[in-house]
Amino acid sequence: MTVDDILEKTKTLIVTKGEYGSVVMHKEDNKIRSIDIPAAKAQQVNDPTGAGDTFAGGFIGYLAKTGDISFENMKNAIIYGSAMASFCVEKFG
Repeated sequence: MTVDDILEKTKTLIVTKGEYGSVVMHKEDNKIRSIDIPAAKAQQVNDPTGAGDTFAGGFIGYLAKTGDISFENMKNAIIYGSAMASFCVEKFG
C-alpha cells in the first residue's frame, strides 16, 4: 500500500525510523500535513531490544493521559515516546 492508500483509510499515519526518528502524516480536507521528528539521542546504546515497544507505550500513554489526538499533540506524544525509548536502549535487558 502507498501512503495515499493508507491515508484514504485512516486520518493519521506514523512511521518510525528507529535512530532516525519518526514522521507523522495527517490527512484533513484532502490535504496532507507532515512533520519529521528526530529521535531523542541516547547517551550510549547498550541494547536496542524493546525500544520499539517502549516508544509505542510512551506514545500511547501520552495520548491517553492528555486525551488529545490532534495532529499538534501527536508531535508531543512522539517526543515523549522517543525519550522513553532512548532510556530503554541505554541499559541491557
